[in-house]
Amino acid sequence: MFRYHVTFGVEKKVVTADDKTTLRNVILQEFSVGSSPFVLQSWDVEFEDWVNVTDVSQLPDKCKLQVVVKGGHSSVSAEY
Repeated sequence: MFRYHVTFGVEKKVVTADDKTTLRNVILQEFSVGSSPFVLQSWDVEFEDWVNVTDVSQLPDKCKLQVVVKGGHSSVSAEY
């Protein structure tokens, strides 16, 4: 089981995913993202900035994530 601190707009939640591959579905269930495509980002401590996640299997447990809705201004976040 994996836990992530996720922010979407002004909403912040700690979400749990049984498997890292189900994380996108968990985010869709927990937040009102709708059918809009979004980009998952993680906080990079070294660069002190959000970077796009290219492989969810590489995400550490209990990290801070941010999902940015494509074409929108809302975001979802989670931190290491």
